[in-house]
Amino acid sequence: MANWLPISGIPLALLGPVKDPVLVFLILLTIMLVAPLLFERLHLPGIIGLILSGLVVGPYGLGILQRDGTIVLLGTVGLLFLMFMAGLETSLEDLKLNAGKASVFGVLTFLLPMVIGTAAMLALGYDFLAAVLVASCFASHTLIALPIVSKLGLMRLQAVTATLGATLITNVLALLVLAVVVRAHQGELTLQFWLTLIPSIALYMFATLWGVPKLGGWFFQRFGHDEGAEFTFVIATLFVVAYGAGLIGIEPVVGAFLAGTAITPLIPQLSPLMNRIQFIGNTLFIPFFLISVGMLINPSILLGEPRTLLVGGVMIAAEVVSKFLAAWIPAQLFGWRLASAMVMFGLSVAQAAATLAAITVAFNVKLVDELTVNGTIAMILITCIASPWIVARWGERLQPAEVAAEAGNLPQPAWGSRVLVPVANPDTESNLLRLALILAKKEGGTLLPLHVLSDRAGISPAALARQEQLLTFAEVLAHSAVARVEAIRRVDDSVEKGIIRSAAERQATLVILGWKG
Repeated sequence: MANWLPISGIPLALLGPVKDPVLVFLILLTIMLVAPLLFERLHLPGIIGLILSGLVVGPYGLGILQRDGTIVLLGTVGLLFLMFMAGLETSLEDLKLNAGKASVFGVLTFLLPMVIGTAAMLALGYDFLAAVLVASCFASHTLIALPIVSKLGLMRLQAVTATLGATLITNVLALLVLAVVVRAHQGELTLQFWLTLIPSIALYMFATLWGVPKLGGWFFQRFGHDEGAEFTFVIATLFVVAYGAGLIGIEPVVGAFLAGTAITPLIPQLSPLMNRIQFIGNTLFIPFFLISVGMLINPSILLGEPRTLLVGGVMIAAEVVSKFLAAWIPAQLFGWRLASAMVMFGLSVAQAAATLAAITVAFNVKLVDELTVNGTIAMILITCIASPWIVARWGERLQPAEVAAEAGNLPQPAWGSRVLVPVANPDTESNLLRLALILAKKEGGTLLPLHVLSDRAGISPAALARQEQLLTFAEVLAHSAVARVEAIRRVDDSVEKGIIRSAAERQATLVILGWKG
């Protein structure tokens, strides 16, 4: 009877952390089902429900689950998926178009937290290296509220695109500061360190942004008929690039974002492959990450040593003020609305796994004390709850028309805006499509590959297979060239009428035809 509570009859074993893997997974799935639905009924983002649920069931709450190796693994995969999907929705063309704005915001959201954070920590009595390292944690951020932005249809907003580009900049710089400070603390900051790190980063980014599209284009062209192989290749690409980032001293989340950005031209937004990636990420892995973040939070640290309140309060204030100023200044420079600035602020204010990883490294080399770790966890708690709330509240104020206007300066329809290319002969298809792509990309337009089947003599399975092969090749070629494409499969009473009717229905501005002489 020693294992039972005398009044309630509840086994004491149930009061400890659950070990059974089936029950652990069931608890996590229950949280993922119930928490978002409950919080959305309370008009709060579902993300907050997942984070707070992780706190409740975690080691610092009811202790139902331990943050063991399994939870860490699932949370890490979820974080990588989150950044990968951010990259998938950010084309290189968008980043190039908004490179100046992303650079301005990236530099500001790195420098202001560094300056304000360093000054704040020095005022608390920290030595210079420790103050700089803590400030670098303020500079980085985790885009935990990105699913809300996607749900609201704001991914093409200039402010959001600038934030995604800035995430790449500030995370790389913050992690570079971490590496430099730790080496300086250990007395290992040598010329060889710099000569190794900088070329490694340059080579890695070139291999990712140039090599992944080339390899992916070849793979999809050769094995595109196998949907399972496509999905496995994309996921393998994510983890290979993320692991490669860790090998050269960059945080793997940066690699995951780069992997998504590099491979997005090969995956149509409305394709079954994209649907599978988004379903797996949004339904399983990203919720795992959010729950694991909640399990890191220990509210009792604020009630412990009084100095913890002071350190935590200063860290939170410095981080929030610096991130707000970093978002507000570009909004003023570029004429963006306050709502856009607040979405930028909400996205960039959250601190999570990357921050905790950096402060853990600093604690392990005895550069900071336990108070700093506790203050960092308090900052994670506040910012992870505030971030999705801010993004949801201000993002809803941006109406679709305003988003389109701010997403900005779209070219007026021109002769190359919608280029229709009837394809029928595999020997001439490639040349026709390449010419059409040159003309369409010049205007930032859309390629419309068309194959018409005549139903006068019936339609054979071989003809349907040939149509699919020709149009699939056209789609792959367009995506490899980072061009928009809308393949048209048509059945008509004649090929000529099918071309004319398709041009009218799809509002083609230019038709490119093969000519027999």
